Amino acid sequence: MNQKLSDRDIADFRGQLVEAATKLFRRDGIEAVSLRNLAAETGCSRSTPYRYFRDKTAILTAVRIAAQERLTAQTKAALEKAPDIAAQIHAIAESHVAFALEDPDLYFLLIGSPQGRAERTPELTAAIDAYRAVADAPLHAAKAQGQVRGEVTELGLLLHSALHGMVSLHLTGNLTGRISFARLRELTEVVVSRGIYAPAYRNYEESEMTTPTWIPYGARVRGTYLGKEFEGTVTDIGFPALPFEARSYKIRADAPINVSAFSSMNIMRQTLTATLSPKGESLDHKGKGNNIMSVRIV
Repeated sequence: MNQKLSDRDIADFRGQLVEAATKLFRRDGIEAVSLRNLAAETGCSRSTPYRYFRDKTAILTAVRIAAQERLTAQTKAALEKAPDIAAQIHAIAESHVAFALEDPDLYFLLIGSPQGRAERTPELTAAIDAYRAVADAPLHAAKAQGQVRGEVTELGLLLHSALHGMVSLHLTGNLTGRISFARLRELTEVVVSRGIYAPAYRNYEESEMTTPTWIPYGARVRGTYLGKEFEGTVTDIGFPALPFEARSYKIRADAPINVSAFSSMNIMRQTLTATLSPKGESLDHKGKGNNIMSVRIV
């Protein structure tokens, strides 16, 4: 007489089948994921997998659910280590990118590539919703503290759309010869953080929609640094991840200037750095003017 399997036994063996399907997918590609190959991989009879999965689509859906749950767990663990809301939003991005780089094929299955279209079952929907609840939690906290405006759902989709686009361009080789992945990650974080911290688009006044005019790379500028006048050339521009409009500038003065606060001392400096507003005024980490540098195009 065959022994009746408990619910726990059924769940455990189903989990083994999902692990085997994931292994087949990683090793041999999506075409290798079949009920017959699944039976061979697990050492069971050919008919056994049919008791757990209707067809190949059902297997791939189960693999995608397992991958989604893994990403959720990794994101949750990263959030628990982040000290504040800004760090948590950064942790979400890092978890997303790390998952994609570690397992590209599974990542594309996870986001629903046409080759591995999963069935949108209640279980898959629940797994996706569970991830969104974890990933959107910092945004809800930021909104409750008045740090952001707009709909959390929209902000969350903004974040993940940018991350997915960046990762997809990298994994498909479409960045080659154009921009490094590291640089694109830096720029994406800046743009997304500003988009998240800015008011929702529908709350902008028309005047706020005007794109600021920045001092460009290579421009000749004239200004003051710690009260000392200088002329020079912009040699580098950075994009710090700050919740306000700012760029970090590096300017090489035509001649060294004394930056000492004491008349009896000489501290000569020729490379000058500061975080500047679109108006060329230096800002502190809170976005307030600090009078370190003021420049304009010559």
